[in-house]
Amino acid sequence: MDPPATLSATGCVIATDATQALSDFVPYDVNSPLWSDGATKERYLRIPAGSQIAVKDCDIDPASCGNIDTGGTAEDEGHWDLPVGSVLMKNFTVAGKRIETRLLMHATDTTWRGFSYEWNDAGTDATLLPDGKDKDLGTQVWHYPTRSECLQCHTAGAGRSLGPTTRQLDRDFAYPAGTMNQIDKFVALGFLSKKPKALGGYPAPSGTAGVELRARSYLQTNCSICHRPGGPLSDVDLRFVTSFKDTALCNQPIERGTGDPKLPQVRLVPGKPDQSSISFRMHDRTIYKMPRIGSNLVDPEGSALVDDWITALTACP
Repeated sequence: MDPPATLSATGCVIATDATQALSDFVPYDVNSPLWSDGATKERYLRIPAGSQIAVKDCDIDPASCGNIDTGGTAEDEGHWDLPVGSVLMKNFTVAGKRIETRLLMHATDTTWRGFSYEWNDAGTDATLLPDGKDKDLGTQVWHYPTRSECLQCHTAGAGRSLGPTTRQLDRDFAYPAGTMNQIDKFVALGFLSKKPKALGGYPAPSGTAGVELRARSYLQTNCSICHRPGGPLSDVDLRFVTSFKDTALCNQPIERGTGDPKLPQVRLVPGKPDQSSISFRMHDRTIYKMPRIGSNLVDPEGSALVDDWITALTACP
């Protein structure tokens, strides 16, 4: 069953002002954002009253953090397992104009559903899209995802809900009542039974940490949702916690696109972005582009960051 045809009727926003989330939707931000063709984003989370979020903890449940082939789960340590009935809402704004709102719903124990709403030109309400579409905004073409595409990015291997994790949310947020650490806020609201184990936040890709840490953080958010054990492309592991040696990147031949003279045949060549397929795919916007869906434009800062990291490498570990 589809949600209501307009965003204002969903019960996620104020019916008379669809630009405002209802008070039980808690705003949050992340340390390492996903590239979305330059759009700015507002993120919100709601869980059912009386429920709580479970957090993956390798100390409490070491088996879940073991090898995925022997019973381990694919989600990262610190992943927040949202209870059934939870809703994630994200607003996308381009050039100061709100263009899309996406809802991701935990429908049943085994089912998540994603929906896209297109904002009208007046910015007063948004309409549910039955399928994906591309829209010329004048300065760029914006892609509204199909419902199946929502779950191609929100992969089962990454835990479906991508933003709510301890490493992503361990940062301050300016709430109406004052600035507060987001994890402390969720504990105070009763969403978490206690403060999760400290893991350290992902370095901001645009921040001041070392280039390798920032590049690996970027790859964690933008690439490891698929490239991980248990993911749809598990031959490469781009999780932040995986050692560079174990990523299967450095001087490793590619397995897709072999023989095309345009495509570098090695995943990463130390010191040489121009010979590394990981760099080529980030710059390419044809059949080899990465990510494959959800983006039409090259991320100039993200691609430059990864190129800088590759350039700084002198050898494989």
